[in-house]
Amino acid sequence: MTRTVQSTRSSRRLLWIVGGAAVLVVAVVGGLMVWNAKSAGTPPPPALPSPSASGISGLLFQDRDGDGAQGRGEPVLSGWTVRVHSTGPEALATAETDASGVFVFPEIENLTPGETTVDVRVQPVVEGPAVTHLPQPTALTQSFTFTLGSSRAVPVTALAPCLSEEQCPDLALPDLAPQLTVLGDDNPPPTETLVDTETQPGRVLLRFASSTANLGGLLHVTAGAVSADSGMQDVQQRIYAPGQVLVRDAGRFVYHAEHHHFHLDEFESYELLAADRRTVVASSTKISFCLTDVVPVDPPARADGDVFLELPPFECGIEEQGINTGYADYYGADLPDQWIDVTGLPSGDYWVRITVDPGGLLLESDTTNNAVEFPVDYRAP
Repeated sequence: MTRTVQSTRSSRRLLWIVGGAAVLVVAVVGGLMVWNAKSAGTPPPPALPSPSASGISGLLFQDRDGDGAQGRGEPVLSGWTVRVHSTGPEALATAETDASGVFVFPEIENLTPGETTVDVRVQPVVEGPAVTHLPQPTALTQSFTFTLGSSRAVPVTALAPCLSEEQCPDLALPDLAPQLTVLGDDNPPPTETLVDTETQPGRVLLRFASSTANLGGLLHVTAGAVSADSGMQDVQQRIYAPGQVLVRDAGRFVYHAEHHHFHLDEFESYELLAADRRTVVASSTKISFCLTDVVPVDPPARADGDVFLELPPFECGIEEQGINTGYADYYGADLPDQWIDVTGLPSGDYWVRITVDPGGLLLESDTTNNAVEFPVDYRAP
């Protein structure tokens, strides 16, 4: 009886060993199959040329899943423009990627003395219907930091369209807020008002500056089709989330004859209030603005790959405009239409109210800070 039990136990032990080995073989083979499946369709990255101590090289690929690594179905970007920037606004050098997505800057000249890194700037990939009415090239940009003498792969963001705010829960909405204080001695704040009797003889104009800050995500608007009703250009607001973009209608562009550029209509309004701060006694005819970065408010440290607008300083575009996070668009009191006509009003205590987006055309994260008021001790001339 003892021998039979031991024999049976030995047989079971042998079966367990054989069975365990089979499971191990299946697991190993299965793992190899999974690895091969993940690797299929992803060519090995090309060997990047070694740059000199004052150069850089790299590879651009379309980072569709946003993980920063090139995976299956994430192609390289050939013929893509790459720009190298230092501390100034102008590019130090420009190149295009080859058929393998590779770019090389053998030696970068005109660097700031002692500089060890440079910014590589590229345009993100915008897919599907979101490309419609997006200028090419667009001012929408990504920036990546390179150490001189190094090579690296660059994960270029791929932006797929979403149809509604509900489909994009991670949208970085802008937050527009007029400011009563302004950085810089050359930028008088709105609270410093001027009485102008010369610009329009016979009229009295109360002049003041305005500064509109973006405290949220990127504000980006682009020109769309010409409206059949007004003959003006419709405007689309573009709002960004990781790997996504929401495009929505947001008013129209109008040409401002005195400013000689296009404005986003109904962007801001000016009103003069009586001492009770409720009664509107006068208002400005100017409600359109050309949007661009003029003064910093609280610009965040920009991480590798962050999307931003690279518009020329103090200029706005014909086809696209916007305000980056942490910057403000500033209009000085001496510019055309920066006033409220107060002709005939008696001297007294008044309030000026500045309201951003009074018609609610733009999608924002917070609309409770869209208006500010400040007192004015007006003395009629």
